[in-house]
Amino acid sequence: MHEFATARRKNDVIIAVSQDNKAKSIEIVGLNKAAENLLNCKENDLLYKPLTSIFDDSSRNLIKDNLEYDDNGNDLSDLLAKINNLSLMGSDKKVRIRAFRTGNSTIKRINYELLIIDLSLSHKLHMFRDQYLNGKKYNMHPNLEVMDEPSTMLELEVILNFIKKYKTDIVAGIVGFQASDEMLIKNMLKAIVDNLYENCRSEDIIGYLGDDTVIFILIGCSPLYSENVILRLYSKISNITQLSIGYVDIKDESNSAELLSKLKLALHAAQATHNDQSCVRYTQTKASRSQLSED
Repeated sequence: MHEFATARRKNDVIIAVSQDNKAKSIEIVGLNKAAENLLNCKENDLLYKPLTSIFDDSSRNLIKDNLEYDDNGNDLSDLLAKINNLSLMGSDKKVRIRAFRTGNSTIKRINYELLIIDLSLSHKLHMFRDQYLNGKKYNMHPNLEVMDEPSTMLELEVILNFIKKYKTDIVAGIVGFQASDEMLIKNMLKAIVDNLYENCRSEDIIGYLGDDTVIFILIGCSPLYSENVILRLYSKISNITQLSIGYVDIKDESNSAELLSKLKLALHAAQATHNDQSCVRYTQTKASRSQLSED
């Protein structure tokens, strides 16, 4: 099976394609197990078939009509970035796709790995949130481009009730740091938020908890893979300053106060490590330090 560089969560849906500008075609050259499950087929069923074969007629025509096979045209990554959702063949599922160029690309042939994001979960959460809030609106922090503290707490209640109803895999983490200078704290918070936005996915949630603490919520992140996801995220943002992350695989927390208590215990344990790897997951018996060597 094709080896994939793009997958960052082990349940990521990845399809490898090759764009031939001379033949004006894009064919599938590999897909992972998660893609097989989403498309309900085996890799051999789709190898060397047109990428458009996995989409319904409307999505297929949208790609065909707008893709340009030349250096200065609308290439696949540009096109997919502009499309909010696509529909799969034989399914009512909507997906969003991010395209990443991979090695061995040339002017004539461009290779991509496509990250296929199933929008059904985020759409379900959006509908649930609207019903739960019943007209209430979130407020933004005046300096950070995230929800303010009261709105973040309300969103946590939304998430916990959503999990109770739909038994969804969701991971929450908080980022903390130690500083005393007011301007430094302000700058550090802004840098953390900016880096989280850059490295989280659009369906993930970022908010402010007060006390110079930022929370992030990873939607659809399985507990089986959360450690690797958190470590990758930490590696992307830890160059800002000496940060610490405490995180929880959300399961049966009854309310936001209980969840925050677990997150703070994990964060305090992370801050106590005083080394370059300050990521700690909360467990029922203790906060256990994540190990970079584990997979």
